[in-house]
Amino acid sequence: MNVMMFAAGIINLATGVMLLYMALVPMIKCKTLVYGRCAGLETVRGYRGAPRCYPNFEYEFGGNRYHGRSLFTIKQRAISMYSYGMTRSIWIDENDPKKYIARRLSAPDIFLLIIVVGSVFSLGGLFVYGSIFVA
Repeated sequence: MNVMMFAAGIINLATGVMLLYMALVPMIKCKTLVYGRCAGLETVRGYRGAPRCYPNFEYEFGGNRYHGRSLFTIKQRAISMYSYGMTRSIWIDENDPKKYIARRLSAPDIFLLIIVVGSVFSLGGLFVYGSIFVA
Protein backbone atom coordinates (compact mmCIF):
# COMPACT_ATOMS: atom_id res chain seq x y z
CA MET A 1 0.00 0.00 0.00
CA ASN A 2 2.76 2.44 0.94
CA VAL A 3 4.64 1.72 -2.27
CA MET A 4 1.55 2.43 -4.33
CA MET A 5 0.90 5.70 -2.48
CA PHE A 6 4.53 6.73 -2.96
CA ALA A 7 4.35 5.91 -6.68
CA ALA A 8 1.09 7.85 -7.06
CA GLY A 9 2.69 10.82 -5.30
CA ILE A 10 5.74 10.75 -7.55
CA ILE A 11 3.50 10.55 -10.65
CA ASN A 12 1.47 13.55 -9.42
CA LEU A 13 4.63 15.55 -8.74
CA ALA A 14 6.02 14.67 -12.18
CA THR A 15 2.72 15.72 -13.78
CA GLY A 16 2.90 19.08 -12.01
CA VAL A 17 6.45 19.66 -13.22
CA MET A 18 5.44 18.71 -16.77
CA LEU A 19 2.48 21.11 -16.71
CA LEU A 20 4.70 23.94 -15.53
CA TYR A 21 7.30 23.14 -18.17
CA MET A 22 4.77 22.99 -21.02
CA ALA A 23 3.10 26.28 -20.04
CA LEU A 24 6.00 28.40 -18.89
CA VAL A 25 8.95 27.47 -21.13
CA PRO A 26 7.36 28.90 -24.31
CA MET A 27 6.41 32.02 -22.35
CA ILE A 28 10.01 32.45 -21.21
CA LYS A 29 11.65 31.66 -24.55
CA CYS A 30 9.26 33.63 -26.78
CA LYS A 31 10.06 37.14 -25.66
CA THR A 32 11.00 38.99 -28.87
CA LEU A 33 8.10 41.10 -30.13
CA VAL A 34 7.50 41.19 -33.90
CA TYR A 35 4.47 41.98 -36.03
CA GLY A 36 2.98 39.33 -38.25
CA ARG A 37 0.13 39.03 -40.69
CA CYS A 38 -2.56 36.52 -39.80
CA ALA A 39 -2.74 33.82 -42.47
CA GLY A 40 -5.79 32.09 -41.05
CA LEU A 41 -6.79 29.76 -38.25
CA GLU A 42 -6.14 26.06 -37.97
CA THR A 43 -8.90 24.28 -36.09
CA VAL A 44 -8.22 20.89 -34.56
CA ARG A 45 -10.37 18.73 -32.33
CA GLY A 46 -9.16 18.60 -28.75
CA TYR A 47 -10.35 16.81 -25.66
CA ARG A 48 -13.83 15.33 -26.19
CA GLY A 49 -14.05 16.84 -29.65
CA ALA A 50 -13.89 20.45 -28.49
CA PRO A 51 -12.48 22.71 -31.23
CA ARG A 52 -9.10 24.33 -30.57
CA CYS A 53 -7.91 27.16 -32.79
CA TYR A 54 -4.28 27.83 -33.59
CA PRO A 55 -3.58 31.09 -35.40
CA ASN A 56 -1.20 30.92 -38.37
CA PHE A 57 1.04 33.92 -39.00
CA GLU A 58 3.51 35.09 -41.62
CA TYR A 59 6.30 37.29 -40.32
CA GLU A 60 9.90 38.36 -40.87
CA PHE A 61 12.81 38.11 -38.47
CA GLY A 62 16.50 38.51 -39.16
CA GLY A 63 15.89 38.97 -42.89
CA ASN A 64 14.06 35.63 -43.21
CA ARG A 65 10.34 35.03 -43.75
CA TYR A 66 8.50 32.56 -41.56
CA HIS A 67 5.05 31.00 -41.67
CA GLY A 68 3.56 28.65 -39.14
CA ARG A 69 1.21 27.78 -36.35
CA SER A 70 1.32 29.33 -32.88
CA LEU A 71 2.48 27.17 -29.98
CA PHE A 72 -0.67 28.04 -28.00
CA THR A 73 -4.32 28.02 -28.94
CA ILE A 74 -6.56 31.04 -28.70
CA LYS A 75 -9.86 31.26 -26.89
CA GLN A 76 -13.07 30.93 -28.89
CA ARG A 77 -14.16 34.45 -27.95
CA ALA A 78 -10.90 35.87 -29.40
CA ILE A 79 -11.27 34.36 -32.89
CA SER A 80 -12.56 37.61 -34.36
CA MET A 81 -9.27 39.28 -33.41
CA TYR A 82 -7.40 36.93 -35.77
CA SER A 83 -9.01 37.67 -39.13
CA TYR A 84 -7.12 36.81 -42.31
CA GLY A 85 -4.71 39.59 -43.27
CA MET A 86 -4.85 41.35 -39.90
CA THR A 87 -1.50 42.51 -38.50
CA ARG A 88 -0.92 41.60 -34.86
CA SER A 89 1.92 41.47 -32.41
CA ILE A 90 3.41 38.03 -31.75
CA TRP A 91 6.30 36.90 -29.58
CA ILE A 92 8.99 34.69 -31.08
CA ASP A 93 11.90 32.67 -29.77
CA GLU A 94 14.89 34.50 -31.25
CA ASN A 95 17.01 31.32 -31.03
CA ASP A 96 14.40 29.39 -33.03
CA PRO A 97 12.29 31.97 -34.90
CA LYS A 98 9.90 29.31 -36.25
CA LYS A 99 8.44 29.07 -32.74
CA TYR A 100 6.10 31.83 -31.62
CA ILE A 101 3.11 32.55 -29.45
CA ALA A 102 0.25 34.76 -30.57
CA ARG A 103 -0.76 35.84 -27.09
CA ARG A 104 0.78 36.04 -23.65
CA LEU A 105 -0.95 34.38 -20.72
CA SER A 106 -3.41 36.69 -19.00
CA ALA A 107 -3.77 37.04 -15.22
CA PRO A 108 -6.76 34.63 -15.05
CA ASP A 109 -4.81 32.06 -17.10
CA ILE A 110 -1.82 32.32 -14.77
CA PHE A 111 -4.09 32.09 -11.71
CA LEU A 112 -5.76 28.95 -13.09
CA LEU A 113 -2.35 27.43 -13.90
CA ILE A 114 -1.16 28.10 -10.35
CA ILE A 115 -4.33 26.51 -8.89
CA VAL A 116 -4.06 23.39 -11.09
CA VAL A 117 -0.33 22.87 -10.60
CA GLY A 118 -0.60 23.66 -6.88
CA SER A 119 -3.36 21.07 -6.52
CA VAL A 120 -1.32 18.45 -8.35
CA PHE A 121 1.74 19.17 -6.18
CA SER A 122 -0.35 19.10 -2.99
CA LEU A 123 -1.94 15.79 -3.91
CA GLY A 124 1.45 14.35 -4.79
CA GLY A 125 2.90 15.61 -1.53
CA LEU A 126 0.07 14.06 0.47
CA PHE A 127 0.59 10.68 -1.21
CA VAL A 128 4.35 10.80 -0.61
CA TYR A 129 3.89 11.92 3.00
CA GLY A 130 1.26 9.26 3.62
CA SER A 131 3.42 6.51 2.15
CA ILE A 132 6.48 7.44 4.20
CA PHE A 133 5.20 8.65 7.58
CA VAL A 134 1.76 7.10 7.99
CA ALA A 135 1.62 3.37 8.09
